[in-house]
Amino acid sequence: MKAKLFLAGWLCALFICGCSTVQRAGKPEPRTGDEIVAAGQFFHTGTPVVLWMDPGGYDAYRVERRFAPIEHSDWSNSTVEVKNLKTPNRYSLRQKSLTTNEIERVRGGGWDFATVAKRR
Repeated sequence: MKAKLFLAGWLCALFICGCSTVQRAGKPEPRTGDEIVAAGQFFHTGTPVVLWMDPGGYDAYRVERRFAPIEHSDWSNSTVEVKNLKTPNRYSLRQKSLTTNEIERVRGGGWDFATVAKRR
């Protein structure tokens, strides 16, 4: 009987306190392999994620073409082979609702949560 009460007490304690190793979705944490990145911070998703910084990850900001032969993937070959390619920039800054100071800060150091939240 004492053993059952002891075990029940431990189970209740675990249930009430929770397990500190369980990752919570939406909480910023260090990289473990299931995160997305938003405004430079990692957020757990609960499923494996390959980021641009991981081996084999795709970086859409790179100038060279990813799916062309390596010897033809650089910018100078790309502009010759792809006639309508005018700029290596693939994404805009989305500066429509930003102040001049915010544009300079974001352009030099990336988005932070306060600026992202302001854009909603």
